[in-house]
Parts: sequence; structure tokens; C-alpha cells
Amino acid sequence: EVTQGETVRLEVVVSDLYDSPAALRVHWDLQPNRDTDGNGNAKDDPDKMGLNPQFTFDRPGVREIVVTVFDASNNSDTYAFSIDVEPIPETPSYWTGGALMLIGLVMVAGLGVAGLRAVQRNRGFKLLIGRGLDEEEARAHMSMTAQRNRIGWFAKPEAYAGLDAGDVVSAEDRRAAQKQAELEAIYGGATQGADPNAGFAPSPSNFPSLSQASQSAAAEAAALLSGDLDESTVESLQSPVQEFVGAEAALFDEPTPVATSVAMPSSVALPVEVPKTTPEPVPAESLETPSTPPPAPPPSSSVRHTCDACGAVFEIDIPAGIAQAVVACPACSTDQSITVNA
Repeated sequence: EVTQGETVRLEVVVSDLYDSPAALRVHWDLQPNRDTDGNGNAKDDPDKMGLNPQFTFDRPGVREIVVTVFDASNNSDTYAFSIDVEPIPETPSYWTGGALMLIGLVMVAGLGVAGLRAVQRNRGFKLLIGRGLDEEEARAHMSMTAQRNRIGWFAKPEAYAGLDAGDVVSAEDRRAAQKQAELEAIYGGATQGADPNAGFAPSPSNFPSLSQASQSAAAEAAALLSGDLDESTVESLQSPVQEFVGAEAALFDEPTPVATSVAMPSSVALPVEVPKTTPEPVPAESLETPSTPPPAPPPSSSVRHTCDACGAVFEIDIPAGIAQAVVACPACSTDQSITVNA
């Protein structure tokens, strides 16, 4: 018995009364039913020759072989036999089952990895949505991240979202930051809650606070300069103004004495507290308008002045009796000292 595809070597032993084995011809006919050499005998065809030829059987089954021996006188003798060629043994079933199981495990592992990547990618998408990006911006950012970076099979959601390389800023936040930078470049410093027109406002001036009496006197003087008061009011204010200012000064400027108790040595005498004096009120009759009409005030004088700061020329009416006045330039608001020539 031989196996399909196996190479074997067959040997035949021959003898002759007159010739040596080397002088004999041996024909091996592998197809005894066909006359392949055309000599009229189908069983002596020389498919193989020699005492020990080599054979390879490609088909399984029973193979018939006829061996024919010729001497120098062309006398012959034959011998027929058969060989059982077994087919190639099949792979054991347990090897097939193991291979199928291995293939199945590989497929399951591949599906698991693909599912894990899909889950991690979805989590990364939700991370970007939570950072303020809309769906279109999140998809574009993840696509750009996948093109720039090589993402592993078991990467975390932050890698898919590109958060491992830095924080992600939405388009709205970028526009707000750009606007904030522009405002800081224009106005300087922090602009949170600042007036956008504050950069164009004039610098504030520190004006001293005035007492109530000073404010009243200033208002009356301004009305007098602008000509809003009538003649009777001007006359009535000329006489009592000094008394009124003195009373106001006594009323608001006099400090209130404070009594303190200090332990002093017996040899030092304590000062005696001076009693507070109250100024006498101005009688109401002195403030009344006189019965006779006052004389007409002298006419005011018009003075032309050139501003020392901006060079603007302007005119101002100054009441009679005033030798010097301080006015603001109408063009640049700079205070100007004007002296009236006698």
C-alpha cells in the first residue's frame, strides 16, 4: 500500500540459465489494458524499465502492474501484481474546529474594538458639546483631530475630542475674546463694566466744596453778572449782604466747645470754660425794600479779550464798579483774568 502522491521504488528479481540479470530487459507496464507501443501485446509496454525503477501514483485506487522480462533471444516471461493507492488523509476534525474557533474569536475581537472606538468617539463628541461647541463645530474639530493625530485602538474620549492637546474654545467664545482684546487695545486695561465712551471723556477736575452761604452768594453774583436781577433786588442786596455773610460765618464756622475732664495735678488750675455766645439775629426790617426807588446803576462796560491759551477773541460785559474779573474762554474753557481799565 502506498499513499496518493507518494514516491516509491519497486524492485524485481530475475534469473536466466544462459544470460546474466544485467543482460535481461525488464518492462514495467502500468496500463496493461492498453497497447501503448503498438506491437500487438498490451501487457509488455515499457512504461518503466530496469530492475529497480521509481514510481509516483497521483490517483488513489488499485493500480495493476505487469512486469515482462526479455533475454537476448527475445524470449519473455511476465509477472502481474497490484498496488492499493490510498488517498491523502484528511485534516483531523479537531484542527478544523480549532481553526474555526480562532477565526470566530478574531472576528468577535474586531467587532469589540470597533464598538469600543465608536463608544469613545461618541463620548468625545459629547465632551465637545459640553464645552460650548455646536454639533457642526464638534464634528469638524474631531475630523481635524483625526487627520492631525494618530489615534490608538484603545484611546480615551479626550484623545478623540482633541482635549489632550489643550482646551477647546467655541467660535462664540473666540469672537468674545477677540472683541475683548480689541476693547483693551483701545481703552487699555480691563474693560469689564467700563463705559465705552470713557476714553473720550475729559479728565475730571477737583473743585473745592463750598459752604451753603458761599454757594448762595455765588449764585446771586452770577445772576447779577448775567443781568437777571431787577434794580430793586440789586439795591436790597447791597446793604445787608455783609451782615448776612458775617452771620453765616458765625453760624457755620464757629467751633463748638467740647468739655473734657482731665486728671491734672493739684498744683495746676483747670481752665474755665468760656460760654458760647450766640450772634444776634438781623432784624427783618433791615431786609425790607426801601420805599424810595434806588438810583439807576451805571452802565456796564464791554471788554474785548484774547485767550492766552487758544488765541480766541471774545467780548464780555462787565458791570460798573468791577475792576477785575475771571471768566472762562468760550472756545477752550480756560479761565482768563480780565482787568478793566479805569
